[in-house]
Amino acid sequence: MGSTSGSGVINNSTFTSGTAGTGGAGGAGGGGVGGSGGTGGATGGGCGNPTGGSGGSGGSGGAGGRGQDGANGLSQAIAINTGATLTGSSSAVINTNTVTIEYKNAKICQNSVLTMTKSAGNWGLPAGFDYVKYNQSGVASEFGAANSPADVTTTGAVGTYNLTANGQVFNSYLSVRTTRSAPVITVQANDGSTLSPVRTICNDGTVKLVASASGPEQQEFKWEIFDNATQAPNKGSVTGLVFSSTAQSPVTTALANTGTTDKTYTVRYQVRDECCGWSIPVFETIIVKPDPTAPTNFTLTGPNGSNEICVPTNISASSPTGATGGITAYTYQWDWDNSAHSYSRWRNFSRFCFCFR
Repeated sequence: MGSTSGSGVINNSTFTSGTAGTGGAGGAGGGGVGGSGGTGGATGGGCGNPTGGSGGSGGSGGAGGRGQDGANGLSQAIAINTGATLTGSSSAVINTNTVTIEYKNAKICQNSVLTMTKSAGNWGLPAGFDYVKYNQSGVASEFGAANSPADVTTTGAVGTYNLTANGQVFNSYLSVRTTRSAPVITVQANDGSTLSPVRTICNDGTVKLVASASGPEQQEFKWEIFDNATQAPNKGSVTGLVFSSTAQSPVTTALANTGTTDKTYTVRYQVRDECCGWSIPVFETIIVKPDPTAPTNFTLTGPNGSNEICVPTNISASSPTGATGGITAYTYQWDWDNSAHSYSRWRNFSRFCFCFR
């Protein structure tokens, strides 16, 4: 309740009458005051006519009766002072559901993880709030209305929001205090240079993982890479995990591809800020190319436009085709073999000589 004009509204409140106070016990009666002494007797007969002596003082009065007990106090839910008014509506308490929030930080921030529990029923989230997605940003969350605990996040503006649990509305229960941007992952070559094509490496290659800042006081970092082309597993699961690190910008171990087509790994990342706690998970992918295969054909051209030449004329080798895998563009190494020269004397040639008989 709050007001600057002498009035206000109290929401979701139950007024219960207290037990009336018992009246105090009556006090004990006081002792009575003693009576006055009697008057002296009348003059007697005889010679001297002596007067009779005064009577003795009366005895003290008896104790007064016990005082009456105090009246019992009143039992009432609301007491209204003179001049005040009260209007409103009431109903029975809907339920006794208990809701708790585990901040893991000092406050609710945008794009941060908020863990909530309830004792019964389903959640009703306000606009701008959603369940945290640990699998992939485009995949439905593992959490839902029935879950407790449930990880929740918000992109809503700074302000207060009502939360519903088991049909009961908790007014202004959620207070978003600070804006916060979600981190953005960049996959670099292991020396920090730019990859071309982006996020793509050769078989058994390594990469450097970098992320933009998400909060002014970053305290912890959580990197995970999973052998899954489309999504990560649920929160806390290590299914398919091939690499993890708590460094801010780690270099991965070798990422393998033993197949003949591209292999994709999924990266999941979170960072904990001192005030806002853990960020929501963000995701990226790494593409690992298979080992390249040798070309299946190339062109030999002699001086007369064919591959028929006479000793000791040069012949040109060019236009290799059929190579697959690896990262293009390819660099070729040419070699030849005859009685005077064996294979494996690698050189980069665009022209070489064949001897024919």
